[in-house]
Amino acid sequence: MKKLLVGLTTGLFIFGMVGLSNATIITDVHGPTLEIDFEDFTGPVVDPIGDYYSALGVTFSNLDGGRLYDTGAGLSRSASNVSDGKRTNSVILFDQVMIQTGMDLRTYADNDTTLSAFLGSDLVGSHTFDTSSAGSFIGVKFLTGFDKLTIASNGSDPNGFLAIDNFKGATHAPEPATMLLLGTGLAGLAGARIRRKKKA
Repeated sequence: MKKLLVGLTTGLFIFGMVGLSNATIITDVHGPTLEIDFEDFTGPVVDPIGDYYSALGVTFSNLDGGRLYDTGAGLSRSASNVSDGKRTNSVILFDQVMIQTGMDLRTYADNDTTLSAFLGSDLVGSHTFDTSSAGSFIGVKFLTGFDKLTIASNGSDPNGFLAIDNFKGATHAPEPATMLLLGTGLAGLAGARIRRKKKA
């Protein structure tokens, strides 16, 4: 009996922790703590965004500001990565650990886009989206948290292109301790049920 309860508790805990690391695809960022629409970028067209939004706790690499693109919500200033003959991933660094992120994105018609999330140098997880339509919202949630995001455009054209707008992020989600508490409670319920059956 004790072995069964220990096994159930351990199994539920491991299941909860594995579940925390998997990507959940989201259709919107709920309760965003970070929102950037790039309309207020005052640098020259095709100037790297870099640390322009560092006061908001985010830095962009391999993304330029000032160009107008329709990312699905109408023509507006966007952050873009246009490369000639050599694809480069766009990188977004956060000052604090994020739980969810999302954005409107446009790329070439035959391209998919992969979002990869990292915590420090460790890959938390990734997901590839079909972004072949005129503009798509792409978003992910990792309950383990992440402080770095890479955006890769994948397709047959050797010239890479992507544009993002309405970028959002959020820092809040249930704590891992909640999953441990839930797993322990479920194991206790299972144990109580087994005891009742044994007495009957």
